[in-house]
Formats: sequence, C-alpha cells, structure tokens
Amino acid sequence: MTLFDSALTRTAPFHIYHGSAQIETHTGADIVTRARAISWQMQALGVGAGDIVVLMLPTSAALIACLLAAWGCRATVCIAPHNIGGEPGRLSHHKLLALLDLVQPKLIVHDTAHSQAFESSPAAQLHREQLALTGDSTDFPAAPVPSDVAIVQLTSGSTSLPKGVPLTHGQVHTNVMAITDRVRVTPADHIVSWLPLCHDMGLSAITEALSMDVTLTLIPTERFVHSPTVWLEALSRQRATLSPSAAFSYALLTKFARRMKREAIDLSHWRYGWMGAEPISARRLDEFEQAMRPFGLRAHVVQPAYGLAEAVVAVSGNAPGEAVRRIHLDNVLLRCQGRVRLVDAQADNAITLVSNGKPIDGVAMSIRRGDGTPARHDEQGHVWISGPFVAHGYLGGVDAQRFQGGWFDTGDLGFVLDGEVYISGRAKDVIIRGGANTSPAHVEWVVERELELRPSQVAAFSYRHASREQEEVVIVAGMQPAPAERSALIQRLSMAVAKEVGLTVDQVVFTAARHIPKTTSGKVQRGMVREMFLQGQFEHHDEITGIAITP
Repeated sequence: MTLFDSALTRTAPFHIYHGSAQIETHTGADIVTRARAISWQMQALGVGAGDIVVLMLPTSAALIACLLAAWGCRATVCIAPHNIGGEPGRLSHHKLLALLDLVQPKLIVHDTAHSQAFESSPAAQLHREQLALTGDSTDFPAAPVPSDVAIVQLTSGSTSLPKGVPLTHGQVHTNVMAITDRVRVTPADHIVSWLPLCHDMGLSAITEALSMDVTLTLIPTERFVHSPTVWLEALSRQRATLSPSAAFSYALLTKFARRMKREAIDLSHWRYGWMGAEPISARRLDEFEQAMRPFGLRAHVVQPAYGLAEAVVAVSGNAPGEAVRRIHLDNVLLRCQGRVRLVDAQADNAITLVSNGKPIDGVAMSIRRGDGTPARHDEQGHVWISGPFVAHGYLGGVDAQRFQGGWFDTGDLGFVLDGEVYISGRAKDVIIRGGANTSPAHVEWVVERELELRPSQVAAFSYRHASREQEEVVIVAGMQPAPAERSALIQRLSMAVAKEVGLTVDQVVFTAARHIPKTTSGKVQRGMVREMFLQGQFEHHDEITGIAITP
C-alpha cells in the first residue's frame, strides 16, 4: 500500500486558500485526472522508474498533481523552494546550482521566467503553463511499489546547505500511519497548513490528507508571510480540526491577538496543533494559549512535537488532549556538566524545558555522548533514532558517519525522562564558553522578549576571537535603534542574558530584520549569520566593555 494508491480513490476535496473571498476548490478526481495527463507528458520527456523530478512550484493544485504524476511514472519527487534570487527567503542561484548538482534531476517543473537559471543542468524543463490539463489515457504509465524512492526530502539547512534524504513509499506510508494512530486522525478531520511544501512538516499536510482521505486546505506560504493572521482565519472559516506549524508562528500570532478581536475568529473546532521545527519555549506556548482562549481555543490543543526530514517527519508527540509536561532543571549543572537534575521552578538557576511527547510507534531512541557511548539516564546527549521510516543515508553518501547500524545521529541534544522526549538544542549550534554549553535558542528567547521583537529576528552564536585567543559570544538582533539608545539596550540585554541564561555576551549587532537569513520553515540560519558576521557583512557592531557580569 502506498499514498499513491490512496490518492486514486480520494473523495475529499483540496482547497487553496488565498483569503476568505478567494478559495480554490479541487476534487480528488480532478487532481487525479490532471495528474494522469501530466504523467504521460513526463514519460514523453524520458521520465521513468528511479528518475528524479524537481518541483519548483508555489503551493497549488498543480504541485499536488505533479507530485502524483511523477509517482505515476515510478519516479522520485524533490520539492524545492520555487522563489529564485538573492533576497532572504529565496533560493539563491548558488544554492540552486548546488541542489541540482546534488539531485541530478531528469526533469525540472517550474514557474519562473528565469529559465536561464537551469541552463547548466541537462534536465528537461516544463514550465507550469506547459503542464497538460487533460489527456486521453484512463491510467498512469506505472504504479509505484513500497520499495521505490518516493521523495528526496531536503533538510532545513539551518546549520549548512540542505542535504537530500531519499525516502521510500513504504517509509513515508509507515510514518504517516504512525502519526494517524497517535493523533487519531479520521476522514472527518480537516487539515489547514501554510507551511512550505519543500519542508518536511509542510509536506506532511499532503501525505496525511492522502492517507486518510482528509479534507485539506493549503495556504500559500507567501500569503502567510504577508498576513500571518490568514492562518487562523482559514482555521476558523474552514472549521478545521488539525494544523501543523513552526514554533515561531505561534509566538508571532500571539502578537496579533488584539487585531484578531476585530474579526470573527472561531478556533473551537481545532483539536490538534503540531508545534515543532525548533526548540519549544514554555512561555511562548502559554502566551499563545492564553491569547487564543477568547477565540475558543481549548486547553492542550497545541502539542509540541519532535521530528526531522531524516525520519520522514514525526518522531514524537502527545496524543490529543494530553497535558504538556514542563520540567525545571538546574541550568548550571546542565550547561557545565550536561547533567539533568530536577529543581523547584523558583530555584535561582532553574530553566524550564517542554516535553515533546513520547516516541511514536516504531521509533527507538538512544541518548549518546559525543563519542557514541550511551549516556547515563540523568545525562544530556546526542539524540540517536532508529525505526522502519528512518533514512539509511543522504543522497551522495555525505555525512555517512551519522548513519551507523540502522541508527541515525540527529545532531540534536536532549534526553528522555519518564519516557518523554526533551530537546535542548543543536549540537552544532551550542555556544561553548568557560566549559559550559548553552543553547542559543534560550539566549534568543530572552533577547526577543527584552527588545519586543517578533520570533526569528535574533541569532546568537560564538566564534573564536583570533587576537584574544578566546571564544566570544555574539548577538545579532533584527532592529536598528537610534545611536543614543544603543548603550542602554546593550546593557539591558547583557544583564538579562546573564541573569536568566548564565552567559556573558561580548558583542551585539543591530541590523535590519530582513538581513537575518532564515530557512524555508522560518528558522534562523545561525551558521549563515555567523559567516556573515565573520565576513564583515554587518555595518556596525558594539563590543561590550566596562560591564562586569558574574553569572
């Protein structure tokens, strides 16, 4: 059984939501009919079993039809960002060429007027306007089998260039069914998503809808970026029950609650909201629930979840209605020794972490030290996972050392307590200072609060200062205060970070928010921000001098 088989008998509709006055509706039969015609068009261009088709299309019925069409040729699909250019949020020409070199597609389906961007690739091209609308055939050229590679999924690229993750139809189907079981999805559900379909969490909206014949409403990501409240507007208007979203978007919508009071938003039908793609802040979760309660949001609807492209999408999460567990740890012990010790919430060094629920069916989890040996039960370590839907390697064999004996090193830091998963950061992002390890996310949350910035407008990292021969901590904030205000802001930030995180900040950069690069899912690309800083791409930075801070 594959999702392609499920799609052929689909009865629930697809909606593309551009706004309350502009909703496209497509029946399952219409999508399949068009997919069938496109599949023969693809075959005529030489696409067959094992070939890769790159889809660079906006969120649309055409993209879903092309996905099914490629599968109907037994081909593999790679969904890539469709915007090309040097601006933040777009796929740069450099990354596009690297992607095409990695994937080696047989066909590129796109909607860009800049076809010269693909000139160096031997792949055939189809512009969106050239896609077949109807055809004579009543069948597809072929039907995929569970062992066929269904998708090459791109990693988020938050710490490096994206990697390609080959996943079979069997792996995708198994993971989706595990999600269905945990969340108790039925055909009566309705999914709404604004997430980019090139992201694992975004694509899961389509795969989940196909698996259970669920009604699906997709919001073009550009529409959400332009007007974030469209997400909750669509949830309300469509009376939707399920919705995945990145953690930053919940914090972002909290800031729009006052504006939403002027609209007739009703969230009472929403029964499960995945909150993932980055470490979860307990404060942000609580603030969102409190802000949305007047609009009918029930308790425990929003559920932190852990997942990654290398596991199709989901690794852990709660069942519907379960209370989200919060724990309080000794922050100094965690940072300096990697030890997990529970303390009272009011303790001086307390830090709060949020559970990402229990592993879904099929997932085995191992917490290991940096050398690969098992960590103690009260020790933070690298999260390794294994299971039937976990990838066996990256395209091209890169980072092969992360795949060992059926296990995969996620690169995330965390631990398991009472069977529940806690993620504390990314190993590559960890700020190391004075022998202590600090998650940059914790620093960024404090800075965003102090400066009243939107989520994903702050990056924290460390680098080795050559002349001083020491590691220095840098904060890049997406705002441009007046020169006279800088000193007071810097001192306030320094004291807040020292008090709440226990870290001394050395330099602060103020820049326009648009200059902070992000992944397609909205996560700050800290590695890229660090490189920009080291290359002197920021106009001005302030070194903190004359402030003695003792954590």
